[in-house]
Amino acid sequence: MSVLSVPARIQANLATKLPAMLLLGGALNGFVVRIAEQWHLNAGQAALFGISPFELIAIAVAAYLYFECPNPARIGFGLAEILFLTALMIPSSTFSWAATAVYAFYHAGRSGSGERTASLLFLGLALCSIWSSVIMKWISVPVTAFEANIIWYMLSFFRDDIQLDGNVMGIPGGHQIILMIACSTIYGLPKALLGLIAIALFLGPVKTRPLGQSAVLVVIAYALANFIRLFVMTWSDPAFQIAHGPIGANIFDAAVTIIVFATAFTIAQRPEDA
Repeated sequence: MSVLSVPARIQANLATKLPAMLLLGGALNGFVVRIAEQWHLNAGQAALFGISPFELIAIAVAAYLYFECPNPARIGFGLAEILFLTALMIPSSTFSWAATAVYAFYHAGRSGSGERTASLLFLGLALCSIWSSVIMKWISVPVTAFEANIIWYMLSFFRDDIQLDGNVMGIPGGHQIILMIACSTIYGLPKALLGLIAIALFLGPVKTRPLGQSAVLVVIAYALANFIRLFVMTWSDPAFQIAHGPIGANIFDAAVTIIVFATAFTIAQRPEDA
């Protein structure tokens, strides 16, 4: 029989898992607004309610690393934890992600290797959300115009009736689309790269060089897949309805997820570099 009483064992266990539980709560709080918006727009037809599968993968791997850590640090409920919980009470998804990023960075600095890696995954998750919800809005005009030029150039090999005006593509007086920032390649690409890193970490120790090479492959594959989807969306209104709707979005997510998983498993199969 352990000398520790049951309540004492529970307290000791909670002391080691507290940061993980707080960061999981911060991520959930950050997703609430996005889920509500997707439910309103798509009536629940989107499979993951606007959450990237790579975000879920990163959370799952981070939680696994936290709870499987052999020697977790005992963290008391101090000022940092009080401030973090207080920040999560503010009804703002962006503020919640910012608070999660700060606490994850803070906890990574005072943890062992396993917990540090998990905290850095939460940090990456929060930064990806801040990137898509805040930073991308600042650079939306040049980004969407640049990608619209690429799609228009691709279409020019097949059709000569598609015209381009900034980020607007289509037939004057006919089918046209406005390339919004949420449809751009670099909007979701950071989350795909985060997913690649998370899967690779779950599969075992990762070498920097093969991970970097695999990241380049994911960037190329993701960009190509997104350009093809935008190509289809610009082609005609019926094609737009399929590619842009829940069916097209779910197919795109599934295809990119398969690509990232395959790339991550390729890393795991490589012999270690000398």
